[in-house]
Parts: sequence; C-alpha cells; structure tokens
Amino acid sequence: MHPEQGGWLKFNSHKNFLGFGYYDINVIIAALNEKGYDLLWHDKRTGIEEADLSNCVGIIVHIQPDWFFRRGHWFAIKYIDKDLTVPIVPASYVGEPRAARSAAEREERDYEANTHKPGFWNLDSKLRHPEYIGDRVLLNALLQKLSKRNRLHVLLVVPSTDSDLSASSASTAPSSSSSL
Repeated sequence: MHPEQGGWLKFNSHKNFLGFGYYDINVIIAALNEKGYDLLWHDKRTGIEEADLSNCVGIIVHIQPDWFFRRGHWFAIKYIDKDLTVPIVPASYVGEPRAARSAAEREERDYEANTHKPGFWNLDSKLRHPEYIGDRVLLNALLQKLSKRNRLHVLLVVPSTDSDLSASSASTAPSSSSSL
C-alpha cells in the first residue's frame, strides 16, 4: 500500500510530518488567497503541455524528497511579458557581502547584460540568479525533464474567482430600505 493512500501511517507529502515548520501547502494557499489568487493542482495523469496557462500568473513546483529524512523543495516559475535586461553578475561577487566590495566597485555598474524576450523565468532559490527558461515549449521540456528524475507536483497560480467573497461583502452591506 502506498503511504499516501492511508493505512497505519498517515502521510501527507506536502506537510511536515512532525507538525512544525512552514512546510505545509496550506500556508502557501492561505498567502495566495490573501493576495487574491487561487492555486490549481495540475493533474499528473495529463501532460504539462495540456495545462491551460492562459489565466496563469505563475507556477509553483514541489519536488518531493527521494529519501525519508530529506525535505522537499519548492520553487516558482513566473511569466514576464516584457523584454527584460539582466546584468551578468561576476561569479566572484556571488555570495560575497556587498560591504566587502570597494566603493568604486559598488558604484561601477558596467556589468555585461543579457536582454531576453518575454518568457518564463525559473525563480528557484538554489540557483545563483533567476534563470530564463523561454517559451511554453521550453517550459514543457524543463518540467518533463524534472518529472523524469523526481516526484513532482505542479501547481498553477491563477487570479481568484471566489464569488463567495463578493457575495458575503454584498450580504453584509446595510439595506437601503427599512420597514417600520
């Protein structure tokens, strides 16, 4: 029996089994709801290329741990719809405190730069800097490559369509007609 299907071991792959820490998907859902977004789970039985990204403002990816005592890893992918120029930070500066550089180095902004067309960006914190993915075809290829090596969950961030919120605010408004 698979641990996620129940049995004597209640296991939730999106939650810290010890009950502490912010490893729970519900924390992410609550934060997104506060900002007016919903989270849609992509059905693993269908290919990522079939997902409707027309209304999607971002993608959250969860890579499940491959070993019991390791933690899963979350990262985001965002579509940026304009040309973006990104400076290439010298490798010697990565991880070095800003104060360790001289004032002249801090003021000098003559870094080489890459200009990218609109497309998807990998915002994984394990990378040295955000990585340009490209168009939908390249995004599909990246997610397929990740899913072959890892147990993967793909979650789509979309604007909230919660009609209950507008209905509840309308129902709490005072009535203009009163009966005496």
